[in-house]
Amino acid sequence: MTGRFDSRTEASLTAEFLRSLDPRLREATERALRTVCAEFRSMLPSESVLDHAHSTKWVPAWSRFVSSRYSVATQVARIQSVGRWCAWLFSVHKLDDNAFECPSIKGLVLGTHPPCELTANLQRPIALYLERHGPVTRRARAAIGRPLVLFNEFLNRTRPGGEGQATIDEAMVIAWLRHLSRKMVPTSVCAAASQVTLFLDFLVAEKRLADNPFKTIWQRYRGQPRLRIIGTISGLPQDQPAVPMPPRPRFVSHFAAHVEDFINLKRALGRRYGSPVTILAAFDRFLGQQAAQRITRGVVNDWLAGSAGTHPVTVSNRLSAVRQFCIYMSRVDPDTYIPERSPVCAQTSHYKPYIFSTAEVRALLDAAENLPGRPHHRAVAPTLLLLLYSTGLRISEALHLQMKDVDLEACVLHVRDTKFFKSRLVPISVGLKQRLDRFLEIRRSMGPTDGNAFLFINCRRRRYTYKRARDLFCMSIRRAGLPHRDARMQPRLHHLRHTFAVHRLLRWYREGADIHAKLPLLSTYLGHGNVLSTHTYLTATSEVLAEATNRFERRFCSMISPRNEVPHDGES
Repeated sequence: MTGRFDSRTEASLTAEFLRSLDPRLREATERALRTVCAEFRSMLPSESVLDHAHSTKWVPAWSRFVSSRYSVATQVARIQSVGRWCAWLFSVHKLDDNAFECPSIKGLVLGTHPPCELTANLQRPIALYLERHGPVTRRARAAIGRPLVLFNEFLNRTRPGGEGQATIDEAMVIAWLRHLSRKMVPTSVCAAASQVTLFLDFLVAEKRLADNPFKTIWQRYRGQPRLRIIGTISGLPQDQPAVPMPPRPRFVSHFAAHVEDFINLKRALGRRYGSPVTILAAFDRFLGQQAAQRITRGVVNDWLAGSAGTHPVTVSNRLSAVRQFCIYMSRVDPDTYIPERSPVCAQTSHYKPYIFSTAEVRALLDAAENLPGRPHHRAVAPTLLLLLYSTGLRISEALHLQMKDVDLEACVLHVRDTKFFKSRLVPISVGLKQRLDRFLEIRRSMGPTDGNAFLFINCRRRRYTYKRARDLFCMSIRRAGLPHRDARMQPRLHHLRHTFAVHRLLRWYREGADIHAKLPLLSTYLGHGNVLSTHTYLTATSEVLAEATNRFERRFCSMISPRNEVPHDGES
């Protein structure tokens, strides 16, 4: 809540807070709050205690104002009541700052603890982080949140930024580690640093922070225990201090700059280019070991010889990445050897997706709704599987959906930053909308519901992992009694995407639609770059073949003359 708090708003918020308390505490808390608010208005007639929730500078002045009437214990108890009130208002988003979370209340009253003013406040991001990634129990959340509170307090006391912008850099975190080392044992400092590192990773992911200075420190001293690193940074006496390691280049051969340029080119063209980088790094290390100045046939063959015992398909994939780099290098050095497309005899893949029938899909969803164990899984599993079947989303796209991506009024899902850095709008059916509407009623009781919260979260309020989703799918498959083939050919989560495409094609055949005109629509809906990618999903099932045959006969059977019939064996 922004703006100034008048007496009426203050009284209303007090009453709302009191209703949330245990009746045994209500009377004493009400008396303490109303007394402190009245005394504060005696000191500053035009202001409210809540106007100063971002600062505790008023507490020493208030303590001197009431010192003749109350003992120190009474003063501490009443300020603690104000702190609980502000904490509750912060939790229900009535306040954006709560300075009472940072300092020691008793130290404030006695004047041994300096007041705190929040100008670079991270309280709201900390609360959001703990809500999404913290443990479920309150005590465990408080234990994990304590280092973050100390970090936030130190940030506001030493390096405040302007307009609420926190200045978090390497010098600041080193100063914080040294500050903690004067009050805590090294193991506690190490644990606190680990928690803050994870929190700063969260800020980077949320684009609230450019980079994580702790990651820079850990990388500088890579390979050494964090306890030793912190001791070295804090200036503690050690038998073996941590030693900064020289920067380790990603590529080391004569072709290092060209490999970097090639990878940047691929990513500039819209490809993530993740796995091939690992292959090129291994090839680059080999070139460095051989001190190669040019890529020749012998160099490539020697590199391939090191893949003995590796699956032929894997060797073929490695060679494909190297071949593309060689084509790129041939523009710089025309004498560069370009390997043949497939000198390694890769085995033909016998992969064939499992296309579920409509009856099998119903059986799968029924089994998912009756899974044993937590009710949480019985709500998530059928909704997730129905979503995959009804929209053809990739499992990664479904698991990364956030609350803000589900627009049930427009019956649209917003799928963001997927393969090839693409985003798209996916219309959904009325039946799926109704299912998602029922799921969202249950979802609101599972955890955070802000726009950035994930749609599918587990019991720890974290995003469902692929492994957990796959486990629920396999349990549903077994309970539904669906047929199992060998390990390579059994039903998989991704086969629901194949099933969606085949069932959509089958429906178009039955509706008499122009398939060639419809395929670009299906390709766009699935998020493919072109129609050729969509053809991979169009498995020729018996039903599709039957519909295609019927359409062919209806259109062209009358054009076939009996004279053009192929003679049977033995006929002239």
